[in-house]
Amino acid sequence: MVLCSQLVGYHGTSVTNGLEDIRDRLIEELRSNGELGEFKGGSRLTPSTFPFNVYERMAWIEHYPAGTSLGGDPSYAYVRFAGGSPAWAYMTIEQAAKLCEVPVQFLQVDREKLMYA
Repeated sequence: MVLCSQLVGYHGTSVTNGLEDIRDRLIEELRSNGELGEFKGGSRLTPSTFPFNVYERMAWIEHYPAGTSLGGDPSYAYVRFAGGSPAWAYMTIEQAAKLCEVPVQFLQVDREKLMYA
């Protein structure tokens, strides 16, 4: 599971607009570190199907803390990748936690840790 949060006070590319780049860099980092073997079904990864079979098994939550989204309220979206293309489904933090089978606290990030320096 990936929780990708927008930094508070950062005015460059948003996590939404940078999603594919963030995702691809993460997958390549995990692959180069040999950590994808722990990924469900990682033993079946082949050069011809990588990275799509990784993308489609990801649980990716995109998070905007209060004050960083267009509406100003905190938001959560479950992002699915069909053929590598993202599709967003916005939901409450409770719905996202249930979907990802994690406690709500797992998706709560201290605002101070998200401050852009």
